[in-house]
Amino acid sequence: MLVLTLWRGAVATGTFLFDDSDFSRFFARVCTEDGEPLVTAHDREKLGDARLANFLEFMLVRDPAIRPSAASVLQHFDATFPETGSS
Repeated sequence: MLVLTLWRGAVATGTFLFDDSDFSRFFARVCTEDGEPLVTAHDREKLGDARLANFLEFMLVRDPAIRPSAASVLQHFDATFPETGSS
């Protein structure tokens, strides 16, 4: 599901999520707590789908102590995208 969600984001935007030609900026964005948000305003605009952007923000949490479980992610996916009928 994660791969499909990220792929959907890539198809919607024409770029991969977190794509950056500067590796140090990419690393800081993905790995540091005080980096910019994982899903930026620019990403949200490019996605053009608030549900997808909100789902990605829910799922992609840097701190493993507060990151949602797989079961929680599936439940949130079903609630966010009921038209998929994934359950």
